[in-house]
Amino acid sequence: MLRNALASDLTMLAAELSRIAAADRRTRDYSLGTLRRALADVAAQMPVYRTYIAERVSSSDRRYVEWAVGAATRRSRTADVAVFGFVRDVLLGRAPPGAPAVLRARTLAFARRFQQFTSPVMAKGVEDTALYRFNRLASLNDVGSEPDSFGLTIRAFHAANADRAVNWPHALIALSTHDSKRSADVRARIDVISELPSQWRLLLRRWRTMNRRRRVILRTGRRGSDAAPSRNDEYLLYQVLLGSFRPERDAGDGLAAYTERIDGYMIKAAREAKQETSWVNPDPDYERALSGFVQAVLAPGDSNAFLADLAAQVEPIAWFGALNSLAMAGIHLTAPGVPDLYRGNECFDFSLVDPDNRRPVDFAGHAALLERIEGRIDEAGIEATAAELSRDPRADEAKLFLTWRLLQLRRAEPALFRDGDYRPLQVGGAAAEHLVAYARCTGASVVVVIVARLFVKLLGAPGRLPEGDVWGDAAVLLDRLVEGELVDRLSGRRVQVVDGLISAASVFAGFPAVVLTGQRAAAQR
Repeated sequence: MLRNALASDLTMLAAELSRIAAADRRTRDYSLGTLRRALADVAAQMPVYRTYIAERVSSSDRRYVEWAVGAATRRSRTADVAVFGFVRDVLLGRAPPGAPAVLRARTLAFARRFQQFTSPVMAKGVEDTALYRFNRLASLNDVGSEPDSFGLTIRAFHAANADRAVNWPHALIALSTHDSKRSADVRARIDVISELPSQWRLLLRRWRTMNRRRRVILRTGRRGSDAAPSRNDEYLLYQVLLGSFRPERDAGDGLAAYTERIDGYMIKAAREAKQETSWVNPDPDYERALSGFVQAVLAPGDSNAFLADLAAQVEPIAWFGALNSLAMAGIHLTAPGVPDLYRGNECFDFSLVDPDNRRPVDFAGHAALLERIEGRIDEAGIEATAAELSRDPRADEAKLFLTWRLLQLRRAEPALFRDGDYRPLQVGGAAAEHLVAYARCTGASVVVVIVARLFVKLLGAPGRLPEGDVWGDAAVLLDRLVEGELVDRLSGRRVQVVDGLISAASVFAGFPAVVLTGQRAAAQR
């Protein structure tokens, strides 16, 4: 991207850096080309979108700049790597010793300008290129993610939340945004693949065999034959299908609309990857072949064995993915920060990148669904309604109910969620790896959040819920945090704390998240 789309911006920055270098006898020998290459190398290595240098440089901004310069120096083929020391000083707003006020001001202005440049480098180079190429697990390839970071440890998760509670308690946290490559619910499904590596390998091999006659040979030459779609695009397509296909809605009369959505998504993904086609230089032959492949694998009819197999394979993925979604919603609405819900995501949403995620949302239907839930509560009570809605985690009612109840809790306890402390809770027992627990505390109030995870290993087969015997002796240690009993804010059930412990089997009743409120122990206030 630096060599092409952003080349003129880079040249202007390099020209200004050359003028700054010329103002000092120790740096005036650096050529424009050398400075341009060094700036490009540093911009490409920046680990964040931008720094925020104003009059002063924060410790975090200094760390990011020095890390990028160090990485660029190690990778550079420039003969005189001393140029990177000069670049580092300028990017930190440091003029040479004894520099006049005009040069100091010019140096600081350059540092500010450069940090406006690195944002589009990251956006166009990583978000809109690399994230469409590196498809090992597509759910990792989203804005703000690190595709080469395969999840967090529980310890790192708690550390990140604790840091946010102290330093960024009022910052927005989001699962889906207008800029998501795939919605949170699509990613939650694709995450399931990471628990099924052997099955995924076999499935991928079968599907490629099923669809090999649908690929097109576009050209032959010294590289041999080039098939369309490429193996990488085909691999991405299968993940997207598992993440977004809903047989109950997208088969039958809905199949044509779904096929059109997937077709548009794959063309955009291929253009963004810039390997077989691109926005600037589209390859009509490749795009026709890719579109034809999508149309063929999703064609209706009994003769399409792939479509029938897709529907069958989606069933377990959808079950475990829905549990992932509900668990994430529980964390999203209780962890430090201000939860932001993208349009329509209070119910399940299986949208892909724009324009797919800009389609009209049936807000009237969502409102009517919430009214029906409230009506059930009026008739049967909260505990019976929660028990009923938790039976099928894939239903919109389940996600809407959980979201609504936790937003009601946030409204009832604004100070606790706005400024409450974050406290990791210890878990124990044979199934402890399937639990994450924490508390939010302020004054006399406490909220205990217990969330289940890794459902494939925990449950074994779709159709089961994280409740009862699956938990064995798993428990959460409260360590004298609360006094008296706790109340489950999803179901209204009352929970007893026994010897400072909460048994997982006693609190999980269908939903993969439990949110308990109570009184904080006097000694803990």
